[in-house]
Amino acid sequence: PATRCRSASLMKQFTAALVLQLVEAGAMDLDAPITRYLPDYPAEQGRVTIHQLLSQTSGIPEHLGLPDFDTFKRSPVEPDAFPDLFSALPLVFEPGTAYQYSNSNYVLLGVLIEAVTGQPFAEALRERLLDPLGLADTGYDDGATVLDRMATGYRRGASGVSHAEYVDPSVPYTAARCSSGPRRWSA
Repeated sequence: PATRCRSASLMKQFTAALVLQLVEAGAMDLDAPITRYLPDYPAEQGRVTIHQLLSQTSGIPEHLGLPDFDTFKRSPVEPDAFPDLFSALPLVFEPGTAYQYSNSNYVLLGVLIEAVTGQPFAEALRERLLDPLGLADTGYDDGATVLDRMATGYRRGASGVSHAEYVDPSVPYTAARCSSGPRRWSA
């Protein structure tokens, strides 16, 4: 019970909750395109709405599946560099016409949260969600801070169980970068 674990894609719920708080406060609009908050974002994808990002109906390609993913997955990525990974790619489908799970949607929502709040995501998460909810044992995993009792990942394959391949925690960003454990920390 004292082990800290990465919560992987459960982070998407925290990201969505922050977006919906910002919508409720009037700082974001679900029907607004990305370019309202990131004016320099390429037009092809920039027309995608916040709602389409949240609902996985944007058509934005999955950055974790890009051909060069194995090259960059082990190195830290700054949040504002994420759009460069996929923003110039063609949409997989016309926004709003289909569903396709894509971590890129939630990575982009994290970038938007930072743009709207003027805060690093970790700070916005702590101030707006974790502290008010009393989630003292949950925090944003920056990948640099050494966390006591942090679990190591494993995977099951054809030859049995082995250590999970290393991916720098900054690569999934706000799509999967939260950890929980017995003590509060901040990154």
